[in-house]
Amino acid sequence: MSRTQDHNITCKHCKCAVRPDARNLHMQKYCSSPECRKASKAESNLVWREKPENVDDYFRGPEQVAIEEAFRQSKDHNLVGVMPVRHWTDSKIRCHLFCCVAALAFLRLIDLQLKRAEVDMTAASAMRELHRLHSCLV
Repeated sequence: MSRTQDHNITCKHCKCAVRPDARNLHMQKYCSSPECRKASKAESNLVWREKPENVDDYFRGPEQVAIEEAFRQSKDHNLVGVMPVRHWTDSKIRCHLFCCVAALAFLRLIDLQLKRAEVDMTAASAMRELHRLHSCLV
């Protein structure tokens, strides 16, 4: 990465000249285009994984992927949405969190059933597809 006299940098990925963010002037190596941000994240992950303390299969394997996906779903307001908690009493907060955990368990069951039926779809994508339904005959 080269810096010119007017404090521009050359993006490591696309090689374009960019004025760096003032908060990150001495560390920024990439511009803000989506492709370059993706390349920046890939490099950051590679550097992180090369550290000796992160070598022992940290965040790898199907179990960890399922845990991370459940964590992301807990933040997705269209699926579970644990936050924000708009309750003040202990019992209502407990009830809210119980419902969120039950929803995560339900989504996991949907994932397992879809996998067992050999349907190439996640619970989140199934919920997006079913969101368009207004009624259902059981």
